[in-house]
Amino acid sequence: GWALRTDAGAVPATDLAREAHMRGVIATAAAGGRRVAAVIGAFHAPALLADTPVPGPRSGADASVAGPGSPETSAGTNPPAPRAGRGAGAGTATGPDGAPKAAAAAVAGAEVVTSFVAYSFDLLDSRSGYPAGIRDPLWQQAVFEAGGDPVRLREAASAALTRLCRELRGAGHTAGTGEAAEALRLACDLAVLRGLPAPGRGELLEAVTTVLGQGEPLGRGRALARALEAVFVGTGRGRTTPHAPRSGLGPSVEAELAALRLPSPEDPAPREVRLDPLRSELDGRREVLLQRLLVCGASYGEPVGVAATGDGTALGSKWRLSWTPSVPARLDLAGVRGVTAAQAAAGTLREIARREAAEGGPTAAQVLAGLAAAARCDLPELVDVRLEEAAAVLPETAGVAELLEAVDLLEGLRRGHLPGASAAAREAAEALGGDLLDSAVRSLPGLAGSDDPADAAALVALSDRAAARRLGLRMDAALTELAEGGSPLMRGAASAVRVLLDLDPAAGLGARAAAWVDGAATAEGRRALARRIAGLLTAAGPLLETSPAALTPLLDRVDGLADEAFLQRLPALRAGFDALSPAARDRLLDTVTERLGDRLDLTLDAPPALLAL
Repeated sequence: GWALRTDAGAVPATDLAREAHMRGVIATAAAGGRRVAAVIGAFHAPALLADTPVPGPRSGADASVAGPGSPETSAGTNPPAPRAGRGAGAGTATGPDGAPKAAAAAVAGAEVVTSFVAYSFDLLDSRSGYPAGIRDPLWQQAVFEAGGDPVRLREAASAALTRLCRELRGAGHTAGTGEAAEALRLACDLAVLRGLPAPGRGELLEAVTTVLGQGEPLGRGRALARALEAVFVGTGRGRTTPHAPRSGLGPSVEAELAALRLPSPEDPAPREVRLDPLRSELDGRREVLLQRLLVCGASYGEPVGVAATGDGTALGSKWRLSWTPSVPARLDLAGVRGVTAAQAAAGTLREIARREAAEGGPTAAQVLAGLAAAARCDLPELVDVRLEEAAAVLPETAGVAELLEAVDLLEGLRRGHLPGASAAAREAAEALGGDLLDSAVRSLPGLAGSDDPADAAALVALSDRAAARRLGLRMDAALTELAEGGSPLMRGAASAVRVLLDLDPAAGLGARAAAWVDGAATAEGRRALARRIAGLLTAAGPLLETSPAALTPLLDRVDGLADEAFLQRLPALRAGFDALSPAARDRLLDTVTERLGDRLDLTLDAPPALLAL
């Protein structure tokens, strides 16, 4: 840090303002002759030490202001008031010692929390978002251990290149002894040409890019970037002294769990809890904390699926909770990203976003997952960031199913069903939801050749949302193309959707389905029948609700088939009917029961003694 400040020459005005604030706070704490210990980065140390020359002006615009070690300050003169910057705002009122009154009052009245956190190499790297970080900490550690010896430095370079080739081979790329030797030779030659006793970071990166990158920015280039991160950045993690008081994320989470009456070290018994966060404030706080711990990977709570009524969505949640010895260990690992559950969850989600961007993302699925996680964890700032990403990424890259998932998520934000949405975020979610629904309608022609049942289900779901927004007429032409020229699956689904949107009569759909059964005389026709029936029955639930007689011609035609024709078509009919959801099966069974006049009684009335023989 000292060397970096000396090399920089001029210190940015933001850092100068921060240092002025530091000097003011130290002066306040030192009032009355008290001794003060300040834990700071080495970059800022020269600005706080006495009789130390500091490059650049000591305040934002006045180069003649004396520092804390100047004769004026040593004699008891007040240090200068901070200028505008991160430490204090422009025009901030100061006390008699030059420290901001607001800062002094905040320090005096607020609860101070200390935390010892074991930092790791990947967090020390400046690309992790740490503004005072360095590039490639693991390589810098090797340079430090070499102690300025050129021979040991070349050995460190050789070891790093060997590990780099090993990482590339693990990723499935060719990188052997010859490549490692050539990269080392090129790095050493570059050092000689530049008058250096040994290759440094710059020479190594140039050699690696030339020899191992092979001019591929994608594919091998990305694999090389991941290998460089593992070898040059590293994953080493420090450790705190066992004599230090316990602090950080662990005690904070334990206190929250105890306050919310959830399993904790004092009450570690596992249990299952059912939460209703929309109706209970306590359950809402519990849900947010459990979601944050889930994002942090604490292994504390496992969500359990909740059955919904019919085709609806469950409003509550169910969790299986347990406090095990692995929970505090995992909390210590997550503690590098924050000292509270909210900070740790936000830091984890930011790191995930950084990695996604480094790998060429984010994709539509990643944006949706990040937005949902930020909203469930009640992190409004991250929700705003993800909403901006969604507006930029989803309309261009998302498929129909992903667009509908996004519309549902945005609707939850708009209605306030998810906690992490501010008033501005709700308005943005409402506007973006309408835009994404329009994008989904425009994407319909792209489903023509699909044979994926998920696309058929998405088409049916889109019809429900389109009907609510009165977009049926806009879908007319696209649905006609799908019903007449799409794959067998999409033909069946599009035909059903046209009935749901009142674009076609229900009787015509039943007659068309009956014609499909008649035309399935060949093996190819029966394969097409299976997919058409599957697409049609994807919409069976809402179809039977709106038009109970829509499938009557199809059922009549199946009833009227001769035994041989029925047996030929039976496998195709079974495959088509497998697309029914459990709720749709019940509705179809009710329809068949009404046709038959009574439900078949399959119970046995034989005595138990006879059945036991």
